[in-house]
Amino acid sequence: MKYYLSSFRTGNETEKLVQLACNTNKRVAFITNAMDYFEDIEYREMIEGHDKNDLTSLGFELEHIDLTKFFGKNKALRKVVDQCDVIWCVGGNSFILLHAMRACGLDNIMYERHRSDGDFIYGGFSAGASILGPTLEGIHLTDDPDLKPYEGHIETRWDGLGILDYVIVPHYKSERFKELSTDEAVDLLIKNKTLFKAIEDGEVIIIE
Repeated sequence: MKYYLSSFRTGNETEKLVQLACNTNKRVAFITNAMDYFEDIEYREMIEGHDKNDLTSLGFELEHIDLTKFFGKNKALRKVVDQCDVIWCVGGNSFILLHAMRACGLDNIMYERHRSDGDFIYGGFSAGASILGPTLEGIHLTDDPDLKPYEGHIETRWDGLGILDYVIVPHYKSERFKELSTDEAVDLLIKNKTLFKAIEDGEVIIIE
């Protein structure tokens, strides 16, 4: 599997994203559940619209998937995802996104594609990138681990997907997201001797 991991939206390497997708059907499983804590629906729809336009303007076709509709329905989700050659997860809250992925089995699909499918692409930004690391320690300083938008969601898990052996800290030194404690997150990761990469808005980590 190939990875396109951005700090904010599609970042500054969109030509490379298109190149990565040259052998795919350009059909994207578009996932926005990291924003499930938003209370302002109008604002959320506006943000989703921007994120959709970023991808459709590059020639991608989107299948907007609400993971909550597939909680406990792993086989049904797999049928939908199997029609796509790209998964794209937008930003929001990393803890919420990971919970949603695990509740529907998308995490297992990710592991399978990571091991076996060289042309498949996982892309995302902010929370969509941070979930790939071994832990959400440090990320909890920018993403509230106590937000629980789903019924029955009690446990807070601190382990990431572990596909990467380092934590991605997005929005580092960001003017747009000054309120985020990215400096504190980096300091904690250094203190804990946890591998990490801090990326500024516009920067992208590409893994082929």
